[in-house]
Amino acid sequence: MNRDPSEAIIEARKDLVEDLDRLFQPFDLSSFSELAPVIEGFIEQYVNTAIRDHREVLASSAGLLGAGAFLEIGGVRIRTGVALDLWAPSVLEIVIVPDEEPPARRPRSRKIAIEGVGRVREVRLLVAPELDIDTEQLELMVKTTLESGYSWLREKFRLALASEEDSMAGEVYSHLRAILPDQEVWERVWLWSYVDGEGAYLGDPKLSDAKLLDIRGHPLAAGKSPVELLVTALTTLSHLSDSFTQEAIKSGEPIDVDLRTALYGDDEPVYVVSERLLFGESALTIYPIVRSGRGLFLAGFPARLRSELIPIFDRHREELGQRFLVNRSKINRLLRKLAGGQPERIPQLVELAGRFTRGILGLDQ
Repeated sequence: MNRDPSEAIIEARKDLVEDLDRLFQPFDLSSFSELAPVIEGFIEQYVNTAIRDHREVLASSAGLLGAGAFLEIGGVRIRTGVALDLWAPSVLEIVIVPDEEPPARRPRSRKIAIEGVGRVREVRLLVAPELDIDTEQLELMVKTTLESGYSWLREKFRLALASEEDSMAGEVYSHLRAILPDQEVWERVWLWSYVDGEGAYLGDPKLSDAKLLDIRGHPLAAGKSPVELLVTALTTLSHLSDSFTQEAIKSGEPIDVDLRTALYGDDEPVYVVSERLLFGESALTIYPIVRSGRGLFLAGFPARLRSELIPIFDRHREELGQRFLVNRSKINRLLRKLAGGQPERIPQLVELAGRFTRGILGLDQ
């Protein structure tokens, strides 16, 4: 007797969360570079499994199916593709048609809107009607997998930023929110620090969560996961020798820069995009808060806010610097951790994706 599809999905989701939690202990921001693309990979694993004549048939597969690839199972051809181009629409296309050209009947087309912080915003499902495939079950599985996976990612992202080690700048951000005029302004101000010539932006749970929603609707984020872009900005180390902040550090005065002319642009194109998305624009003002031998601490904000914000930073520069110095050892520890990298977990994730799709279809019962 077959299980109810929704029941199988609920059980598989529960197992997935437990497996991911075990695999990613301890969990930190660097883990997202491996994890975010795998959520869409779960769907590609599922598309390796054809449902025909009301029977589940498991396709042998060494890994995830590549974009635009074809798979043939018992006379059924499946094509899947995830939009990987940074500038392309974020669409996952699933086509299930008989192994013939052209199909005997025009495939039914369904569009599924996907909510969340991942790169896929829409799924296009095309199924040949003569195959009598349960498209409602397929649609439910795809939507549930993506949206539950993205919800899990967002919550883990929030928890990672809220951890003691990764939110050591939270006190400074809290003070900024108290002295800046309104939410629209403080959502545009980011802090970063340098240690031994390498630096990174400092995250804050409230600021970052608001930025996730803002990034999702930005044209620059098309084809990429908003959470992955934000994590890229918060976990990529930049070298002071290549940084646009050098002049501000040398002079001790605010300077205006354009992110589109960053020296590292050719080597780090995704980072450049993620950096622009942090601020919502490319013309910035860099304000040096601390530039002594004990640490380098800076703030950045859109240049259009220069006349409004520089007087505020001038008045509060000393107290902001003191709050940074109190947390300097924790910030140094974070930057050194980013420099050390993270263990490779892709093989375990691929295996995990396979178990998840088998659970969805009830094949492990």
